[in-house]
Amino acid sequence: MKFKNCLWKRSLGEITLYHTQSDYRVIVDEDSLAVLFDMCNKTEKELTERQRDYYQKLSAKNMMETGIGDVPQERSQSPLAYVEIEVSSVCNLNCKHCFACNEGGFIEIDFFYKLLEELRKLGAIVVSLNGGEPLLHPHLIPMMQRVHEEGFNLVLFTNGTLLTPEFCEKIGSIGLNKVYVSLDGFRHQHELVRGEGTFDQTVRGIRLLRKSGIRVWINSMIHQGNENEVTAFKQFCFQELCVNGMRMSPVQPIGNARENLAMFQYPQNAQKSLVDLPDMETVSSHPHSRTLPCGAGISQIYIAANGNFYPCDFFRRNSMSLGNASQNALSGLYQAHLAQNSILTNFDYGKLTSCQQCPAFSTCKGGCRARALLLNQNIYSKDPFACIKRGLPKE
Repeated sequence: MKFKNCLWKRSLGEITLYHTQSDYRVIVDEDSLAVLFDMCNKTEKELTERQRDYYQKLSAKNMMETGIGDVPQERSQSPLAYVEIEVSSVCNLNCKHCFACNEGGFIEIDFFYKLLEELRKLGAIVVSLNGGEPLLHPHLIPMMQRVHEEGFNLVLFTNGTLLTPEFCEKIGSIGLNKVYVSLDGFRHQHELVRGEGTFDQTVRGIRLLRKSGIRVWINSMIHQGNENEVTAFKQFCFQELCVNGMRMSPVQPIGNARENLAMFQYPQNAQKSLVDLPDMETVSSHPHSRTLPCGAGISQIYIAANGNFYPCDFFRRNSMSLGNASQNALSGLYQAHLAQNSILTNFDYGKLTSCQQCPAFSTCKGGCRARALLLNQNIYSKDPFACIKRGLPKE
């Protein structure tokens, strides 16, 4: 059997297989890893019952196919897998729910290339370019080319309004993994948030990306104002725009959204409103991790245009900087952070006292700690949206 679109990483007592064409990953133990790698020397008829079960799961996610092949590439230099880089804090829109910091301007191209060298040392897998609006950066295309040449999976986030046929044609040949385009519902709801004329511009951009063969995911903010249209909106995105996937999340009451709270109340029926796209599966038992469920500061980091790096974009709003990568080598800063006994490397789940008796705690783990800190100024408090998402009382 042959692994396909797959890398693996051993770190912090866990072994993870990463699908390079999506956010899906599989956690395995040593025994399961050996069983999986043994499959590389077998045909489908030679598989054991256990291996056949693994093959069905992985092939369904486009991570394995028939044929004889090699084991996937290992990137175990560090636990770091996902890196989000703010290439531009500047934006052409002023959305009513935006929480971007709007500081730092454009990332310097030499610093960006230096970052990629450091990320290669750390064995990172995915590099996402974000903003602001990345398309405003004058050197975006050569930067994207370098990301691909360095062997990272490349992801781009954009509001879609600045996409042109020429740009889409150029990036279509780079080896782009996918593009996340922000579309917050049908015309009325989208333009209420992002401004007049933006719906047609964004839809045009999505069609240009798909015409160029680029995989597109819709990034959509959901709230009480648009949750009743979610079913029809999903149908529009998948059937009319032919997108490859969707990601829906609540508006965070920070930044511009703090001034427009009445517009962005959490959806009342989040269980039905949100797109359920599971991105992790456990094939067999593994040690209980003391890191956050999302891996903030461990398997994922966020780097701002000014060089400051954070556990994630939300923790940036909590001013939890882990250092400045333009002043010191990122690899050294990251490794020093891992060596510290902090809430990110050794989180005490026992302090989530309000969540301990919840039936969803074993899978939820208290939800987003950065959101809990933002909303309640207490990292051990409830994440209200995690409760709403599961149909549980938030108080």
